[in-house]
Amino acid sequence: MRPNPHYRRILPLLLLFTFFVTTEISAADIAIRYDIPYNVDLTDPLQQLDIYTPTPHKGRLPLLIHLHGGGWRMGDKKSLDEHGIFYAERGIIFVAVNYRLSPEVTHPTHVGDCTTAVAWVLRHVIKLGGDPQRVYLSGHSAGAHLAALLATDPRYLGRYDLSPARLRGVIPVDSAAFDLAAENQDWSIRRYITSAFGEEITTLRAASPLIQVIRHRAYPPFLILVSSLRENAVAQSQLFTARLSMNGGIAVCNVINDLSHSAMNIGMAEEESPVSTAILGWINASAPLQ
Repeated sequence: MRPNPHYRRILPLLLLFTFFVTTEISAADIAIRYDIPYNVDLTDPLQQLDIYTPTPHKGRLPLLIHLHGGGWRMGDKKSLDEHGIFYAERGIIFVAVNYRLSPEVTHPTHVGDCTTAVAWVLRHVIKLGGDPQRVYLSGHSAGAHLAALLATDPRYLGRYDLSPARLRGVIPVDSAAFDLAAENQDWSIRRYITSAFGEEITTLRAASPLIQVIRHRAYPPFLILVSSLRENAVAQSQLFTARLSMNGGIAVCNVINDLSHSAMNIGMAEEESPVSTAILGWINASAPLQ
């Protein structure tokens, strides 16, 4: 059913009102705003995000947008409370994003939702207290794939007159899906790939960040973190890193020893974890990756 045209005219005002009146929850000097819609059409309740902001703060802070994992068919930003609090406690605005999931939707809906969310944040970054020059994008597992895809294929952000170059850096955490069409694709995620992307080779290639990396494109710097326990993920991460470097991008791949796939996600929000240490060290650096 098409929305009432009168509703469509007042919808931007309603969204603005929602943005300003969303309940703030204080947690150890952190302001948390839940369930902020990032899609002006409000077509699905999953098209929302949560924001964790250090308070009070002076000046503009680095901002980290994060996309949850779950095989493109599971997961929820509600599981990222510890992540949000962890980074906000360290002076970083953290934005947790939900997106629509398979099997209800298929590619390119997942990456389309994530792109809409990133565009929303980039438009509101100053209002959120963030530094427009220090917006980072991370993701774990399927979220890592989506982060890498929208950062390597300029057509997604281009729909909003934005470029991936607006991102100061991208941090994919433990993805084995940089090349969805790889013949030696990890069997454990093949069924998730089929559910979310189908089996048509042209679709799989178009949705593969590795395939999107070509010369004469500007890419944000990449910090790629991968578990040593996942052989296929390590191989794909190193190949993706090499492809970026050969085509003029800046990329570093850190293989993290002896952490499981889920532990890589948990490690993003654990003190002294090699995962959080690498991320914080990169974000707090005064210059992009060298």
